[in-house]
Amino acid sequence: MKSLISLICFSCIVMVNAQSTYNTSSINVTMDDLNLSTCTIDSTANAFVIYEKGYSYFDDQSYLLTTKYEFKIKILDKKADNTYPIQIFFQNDDENINFEEVRNLMATTYNIESNQIVLTELQEKDIYEEAYNKNNKVIKFTHPNIQPGSVITYSYFIVTPFNINFRNWNF
Repeated sequence: MKSLISLICFSCIVMVNAQSTYNTSSINVTMDDLNLSTCTIDSTANAFVIYEKGYSYFDDQSYLLTTKYEFKIKILDKKADNTYPIQIFFQNDDENINFEEVRNLMATTYNIESNQIVLTELQEKDIYEEAYNKNNKVIKFTHPNIQPGSVITYSYFIVTPFNINFRNWNF
């Protein structure tokens, strides 16, 4: 009988613990991502990255180096609002002879309203491309509808003809 009670108690603890974690294995947003309101690593954080992934491969037909990036960030309070845009830097010279492309940029803000997940997607009109310097450009955007408790995601591909231009990755 003691073994059965111990097993039931252990199962309850595991289930409660499993329901209080962020989904750190993919860019997909879960209710747990939205419901939790603290960062276990830093209780003073205004926001933190839940998930980040980047991988590169050579396209089978064009032999161009393609790198895909994925990010998922939890917004904890108003101090982490959208005052600073996301910036994506890429090479592009003045004559457009040698250039990289940013493709399939997708950005979404997730919120909870009436116990339902509500998505607000980035609109094309809210994406800006600017010259950064002679050989580089930058794409800037800000997620719409950010509020405390939001989860924001964004992903994009960078396609480059510079086959030795593997990008640095900072953790």
